[in-house]
Amino acid sequence: MLPGAVLTLLCGPAVPLPAPDLAALLDTVSVSHSDEGRSTFQIVFRALRDAVTGLIDYPILLSQRVKVGTRVVLVVTVNAIPQVLMDGIITHQQLNPGDKPGSGSITVTGEDLGVLLDQLEVRMPFPGNDTALAYTLLGPYAALGLTPMVLPPPTDVPPDPTRELPHPQGTAWAILTQKAQQHSFVFFVLPGPLPGQSIAYFGPRIPAFLPQRALTTGMGAANNVTSISFQHDGTQSTQVIGLVQDDNPAATVPPLPVYGLPLLTPPLAAMPSLYVNAPIMKTKFLEATARANYVRALLQASSETTASTVKSVTASGELDTARYGALLYARQLVGVRGVGYSFDGLYYVKSVSHSIRRGEYKQSFQLSREGLGATVPAVIP
Repeated sequence: MLPGAVLTLLCGPAVPLPAPDLAALLDTVSVSHSDEGRSTFQIVFRALRDAVTGLIDYPILLSQRVKVGTRVVLVVTVNAIPQVLMDGIITHQQLNPGDKPGSGSITVTGEDLGVLLDQLEVRMPFPGNDTALAYTLLGPYAALGLTPMVLPPPTDVPPDPTRELPHPQGTAWAILTQKAQQHSFVFFVLPGPLPGQSIAYFGPRIPAFLPQRALTTGMGAANNVTSISFQHDGTQSTQVIGLVQDDNPAATVPPLPVYGLPLLTPPLAAMPSLYVNAPIMKTKFLEATARANYVRALLQASSETTASTVKSVTASGELDTARYGALLYARQLVGVRGVGYSFDGLYYVKSVSHSIRRGEYKQSFQLSREGLGATVPAVIP
C-alpha cells in the first residue's frame, strides 16, 4: 500500500472479524466494480508451511477462514478515512504449491453479497407492485447487513387482479434484475458504508449522489491521473421508434406512435451524439403488438435509445491514488477537468478496477457519457 493508505482484512464464516495474521500473508488484492453484473475480488496469499502443522496442511487452509463460502470484507483507509472496498463471499479457491519452499500461493476469488441473492429460486403469487416485491424479496437478507434502497419507479403500478395475478419465478437476483430492466432501472449491491453492511440498490441508473472529486490532467501540480484517453464513436446512437396498440379495454384507439428519447438519465453532455451525429444515427423499429401498454412501450423505446447513447463518448485511464486521496466509485458521477471544453465536465463511472500490493495501489477506470461538451461550469476539484 501507499504511504497514508492502509488495507484492513476481515473474514469469517458468519461475522467477518479482523484477520491481521492473514493480512501479513497478502501478496496482491484485485477488486473490480462495474455497472454490468456483480462486483468481484481476488486475493493472493503466500502459502507457507511450518514445522508444527505443516506436515498436515497449510496453516492458512487449516484456519478455515479462506474456504469457499467465507465472507470477506476489505476496508481501505486513505488519509485517515476508512472506506469499504468490498464485502463479498469466496466462491473459488486455488492452491499453487510452487516448486521451491515459500513460492506457493493460495488464490481466493469471490463476488459481492449479490451472489447470495442468486442461490434460492422462488415462485409465488404476488398481487402488489414491483416496489413492494423488492422489499419482500430483500427482507430475509437483513440479517446479513443488507439494507434495501428501493426507489419507486414512475411506471410502477400494481397489476389488475381481475385480469392477471403475476407469479414471479426465479432467484431474488434474477427477479429484481428483470424488474429493474422493465422500468429502465438498475439493481446492484453496493458495499458499505460500514464494515459488515451493504446496500441493495434498486433505482435509476445514476443514483442521486454528489459527483466525486474531479479527475485532473494537464494542470501541473494538480494532476491526479497518470494516464487518460477519450474516444467519441458517432455510430453508437440508435433512435427507437414504432407503433403500439394500447391494451386499455375501456377505449379502442388506433396504434399510437412511439418515439424513444434519451430522457431517463441526467444530461451530462451539451452536444448529445444522438442529435449532433444525426446523419450516421441508426434507427430501430419496435414491433406493433396486439396487447401492449403504451406507457411501457414508450419507456422501453426510451430505455433502448438511452442505452445506445450513454456510451457515445468513453474515457479510460489510471488514477494516481496518492494524489487523488480517495477511492473512485463505479456507478456514480465524477468530474473531469484540464482536457478542454469538448471532453471536460461530468461523466458516469462505468467501471473501476483496484490493484493493491505492498507499496502500490492502482485504480483503473472507464467513464462514459452521451456526447461532447460540458454541461457544468466547474467540477469539484
